[in-house]
Amino acid sequence: MEFKNVYNQDTSLLMGNVGDVTSTQIVEKLGFQAIGTSSAVIANILGYKDGEKMKFSELSYVVDRMIENTYLPLSVDIESGYSREPDEIADNIKTRVNLGVVGINIEDNVVTKKRIQLFEYAGADGIFVPCIENEDDIQAITESSYLPINDMCKPNLSDFRKRKDLGVKTISMINFLFANMYCHFENILKSVVKLQTFKSVL
Repeated sequence: MEFKNVYNQDTSLLMGNVGDVTSTQIVEKLGFQAIGTSSAVIANILGYKDGEKMKFSELSYVVDRMIENTYLPLSVDIESGYSREPDEIADNIKTRVNLGVVGINIEDNVVTKKRIQLFEYAGADGIFVPCIENEDDIQAITESSYLPINDMCKPNLSDFRKRKDLGVKTISMINFLFANMYCHFENILKSVVKLQTFKSVL
């Protein structure tokens, strides 16, 4: 199945967003259909803040290790392309595709219906619209474009079935699960120090 065909299903595609090989293997084990990287997670793992603070070569190394350790289709978040030069951005994309990446997510900081139309004209296969929680706003976006719309997990969003009814094709976890995981790690570590035992780990 081509990667873009996973959008055309009866249910919204829940994208398994990962940041390292271990999380990639867990997502595969749990039966997800596709994997998407989270640039924020990879950056944090490598000690950077989000926002193209790491080098593209560092992102590429992590992505290559993921590809080597999964059979699932992998889409890569390359933020704004790791360049401001169109030719360099195109080269970065070609490099990833030649090494096995099946999709690329490029961030555009301007979120309007007009921009979506421009992406349609340019030949994009899908649109990721983050941070929208109101159901009427989500539906307004999905009805404004023939492209599949991807939104991200937010605590106040409706469940997956409702989002499918609103026209959402893909739901991304981005870095929220990792933030929760590290919070859980911190709480367990506090317990170990406080109780002077590893019982909370077992």
